[in-house]
Amino acid sequence: MRLITVLAGAVLAAGALSPAASAATRPTLADCVGKPQVKPKEIILACADGGDVVHKLKWTSWGRRTAQATGVESVNTCDPNCVAGHYESHRVKVTLRGDGRHFTKIIINGKVHERR
Repeated sequence: MRLITVLAGAVLAAGALSPAASAATRPTLADCVGKPQVKPKEIILACADGGDVVHKLKWTSWGRRTAQATGVESVNTCDPNCVAGHYESHRVKVTLRGDGRHFTKIIINGKVHERR
């Protein structure tokens, strides 16, 4: 019986160290509705209308206080108006900064966007 208890404890300890368990403790970035994300494929910067989106993200790092990626930013020109406008796209460098639990600053080519 003691051997079973020891083995059960070892299995539980191994589960606590699994990649899935450690992923839950990674810092997150909230999407537009507040859902936490880890290494998202896209970040919507203009949550009201989706007129500014960073997509095709390739994360090179995802640390406790900083994360970095490259991707493409697509911005609606809103010319002649936002409904009739078209999207212009360009490559960007993305840096996230946070407190170790949540990323609250999204930095796109040096321009800071706040996320709560």
